[in-house]
Amino acid sequence: MPDKPRFYRECARVLRPGGVFVGNDWFKREDLTPAEEAGYLEPICRLHGVPHLITLADLRRHLGAAGFRVDVVEDLAAHGDVLRNWEQIDRKAMRLLNTYLRFVIPKVERMMLDGGLKLVDAARKGFFLVGHWTAARRP
Repeated sequence: MPDKPRFYRECARVLRPGGVFVGNDWFKREDLTPAEEAGYLEPICRLHGVPHLITLADLRRHLGAAGFRVDVVEDLAAHGDVLRNWEQIDRKAMRLLNTYLRFVIPKVERMMLDGGLKLVDAARKGFFLVGHWTAARRP
């Protein structure tokens, strides 16, 4: 979604009256420095083909502007440890894989591995988060 406000407006347009729009997405923390954005979020976006990440506050604003009554916008970490999503990515194993098999693994798979490592780093530092929302269309 390169134009997130447009996407949310279109969702509001096609949602039937009384319907509920729910979802989850990747987000960035509110108070990141330019260096943190460049070092942690830019690689995630580049390696995963994501145009950019917004904050949960941006999401709430976009949903409201699209005509939704916003019920919930929050970090999924409020419901438990989301870092468990990243437990399967072991840094040492990935490093060994990239070192010894870098000529065997196709470029796309290497890019996915690198993207996974960047996600892990950013999530562990709290720069990257998974959020969710529930928004009901206005009557």
